[in-house]
Amino acid sequence: MAAAGADVLVTKIKVYRFDPEVAKAAHYDEWDLDVKPGQTVLDLLHEVHYFHDPTLSFRRSCRSAICGSCAMNINGRTGLSCNTQAKPLLDRDGYLIVEPMKNMPVLKDLVADMGGFWKAVYDIDPYLRPGADPPKGPYVVPKHRMDLLKIAQDCIMCGSCLSECTSREANPEYLGPAALAKAYRFVADARDDASVERLKEYSQPNGIWDCDTCLYCNEVCPMGVKPMDAIMYMREKAIEATRSWRAGSSTRQRPRTSLSACLAWPPRPLSSPKFFSAGRRRTCGKSRSGGWRTSRSSQRSSRRSGRGRRSEVRLLPGLRRAG
Repeated sequence: MAAAGADVLVTKIKVYRFDPEVAKAAHYDEWDLDVKPGQTVLDLLHEVHYFHDPTLSFRRSCRSAICGSCAMNINGRTGLSCNTQAKPLLDRDGYLIVEPMKNMPVLKDLVADMGGFWKAVYDIDPYLRPGADPPKGPYVVPKHRMDLLKIAQDCIMCGSCLSECTSREANPEYLGPAALAKAYRFVADARDDASVERLKEYSQPNGIWDCDTCLYCNEVCPMGVKPMDAIMYMREKAIEATRSWRAGSSTRQRPRTSLSACLAWPPRPLSSPKFFSAGRRRTCGKSRSGGWRTSRSSQRSSRRSGRGRRSEVRLLPGLRRAG
């Protein structure tokens, strides 16, 4: 109900509580708070911590949606509590429930264990691998090549995408969207000389082929990063690299392949629903020979457009999909 004489909403905030040193079972605590326009969920948690229960634990730092520390599950959707307005949520849902991020163990209250998140980031080797002859001066990279990195470069490592990832929920060993978006950051970088080797590594089980393209990671990212788009690009580049390898294998000489030519065009808006419509989506299925091929609908679409039938595509040795 609204407080008399002011644009203030008196409501209950329901917060997940868990303390392994006190009890093994989790529970929820509730507090009646005055919610003013402009207040964020983090502001309400501070009020609870300072004036009601100092034992309430949660992470926060910059309060400006830069550090990514305060990610948590708010009314069933993961986001940053520092830039999530409380009153619009109450007007829309009629309640306010704050829980820790999903797909991660809970250490205490709203504090999730990010150890698995950071392990996945380290597993993709997040550093440049320059070639044998790096330039003596600075790297000169064309702007159109650096523009390719925009879909991944703004990640603040908050973990929101991993919290909502359905593939990670089904398979705890899956690297996750944040780590694979960071992987794309190096695959698409013109200064990196290990694109094919990276794609081999990322195509192993729990890598790029385990994403089920649910789009949740794209939707919940507070910075507009597109992890699923990055994963789909790496799938395409793995196939392109395989074609280059097969062309060179006929001469008994494997070419020194980079992805500079493959990444020369602007990113396609993979989030568009039309991309996933029948006959347009490029999908891969397992062939009897153990390789991978494009879908029949894609082949029919190619014949209708006059491009001819797509040939079967086998991946490089080591590029095998999980399962």
